[in-house]
Amino acid sequence: MQHNLGTACLRIGEFDNDIPMLNQASEAYRFALQERAPSRGLTRWAGSISGLGNVFLALGVRGQSLEQLLRAKKAYEEALHHLSCEDQPWDWALNKHNLGNALLIIADYYEDGSEMLWAAVRAYQDALLVRTLDSASAAWGKTKFSLGRAFFALGECQAGTKYLERAIQEYQSALPKLGQQQRKDAERHIALAQTMIKKRGG
Repeated sequence: MQHNLGTACLRIGEFDNDIPMLNQASEAYRFALQERAPSRGLTRWAGSISGLGNVFLALGVRGQSLEQLLRAKKAYEEALHHLSCEDQPWDWALNKHNLGNALLIIADYYEDGSEMLWAAVRAYQDALLVRTLDSASAAWGKTKFSLGRAFFALGECQAGTKYLERAIQEYQSALPKLGQQQRKDAERHIALAQTMIKKRGG
């Protein structure tokens, strides 16, 4: 009951940019976690801790709060500590993808965010072990798009063109599986990467 309330409040809060609603989602997930434990049902518990991570991520993005973003990272890592690719592949992959998203945003808060960006790359690549084109094409597309974002960010802060070229590859492969908005974002970043490569003599 509390988990479902948290999910509903999270969706409304994200759609409406409603901070009080996001705080209500956080409270609901916390109540749900009092009733759930890994020993009682790992999948249900992981769903609630991941949901709480999503709330922290939403609050961190909207409030430009590194503290909230780090809480999101911690929540996803806690879920992954109990999940495995072999036993709970889809939950594991979802949390890997979400962890990558948190790391990608956190990287912006550091003068040299390359360590966080590489951690994001690894998280997305792990998720793609499960989220394959054949088994989950929509989820695969989202993770490939996010992997493109990570390589684009690396390309911006690193010399040379190889990371920008890799970003283009990831974006282009994801395009057929993306929704309209992500497709526009991918096409825009492909054009930006191509311009940067030309300026660098690539």
